[in-house]
Amino acid sequence: SGFFTGNPFLCDAFITYTRLGHWAKISMGSFKSPISQELNTACNGLYTINRSKVVDELTNPNRDLGIMVLGKSDSLTIFGKKTFNLFKYSVAFTNGTGLNALDKNNGKMLSGRLVVSPFSFLSIGGSYQNGVTKDKSQNADHSQDTKTRYGFDAEIKYKNFVVQGEYLFGKDKGT
Repeated sequence: SGFFTGNPFLCDAFITYTRLGHWAKISMGSFKSPISQELNTACNGLYTINRSKVVDELTNPNRDLGIMVLGKSDSLTIFGKKTFNLFKYSVAFTNGTGLNALDKNNGKMLSGRLVVSPFSFLSIGGSYQNGVTKDKSQNADHSQDTKTRYGFDAEIKYKNFVVQGEYLFGKDKGT
């Protein structure tokens, strides 16, 4: 991608272990943090031309280096036809420094997302992220600098009708 700097750089690069099937996959490398429905929607799946400003600001860094466990339930079968997954989840432990950056802090980030679909047309999701953002390059004591994010979202999708909403909250503590 040359979108941000004009020069090519790698956005996502990870290795995934899939021997556990769809219930649990383990990925290591650089990937999107599992926070926010909008952030985890591919660009071609968005209903607007850009991501919202609040998602851009509160999910920064939106890509990070670490390890992630993700999975989903078996597809439900209704009237002999596979329809949807009852739930999907992802949990990541990352360094918190962002895209193409070396780990320069002692703090790490823990992020998670769970999406439940009780019906084929309804998805309800929740996201959480927390971590210490201590930077070793500065002399001041930043040991209490924390970043907390959580969000809730819902989507109703029936034929050509879509209603989608998301709430994302961020709290930064310390310097």
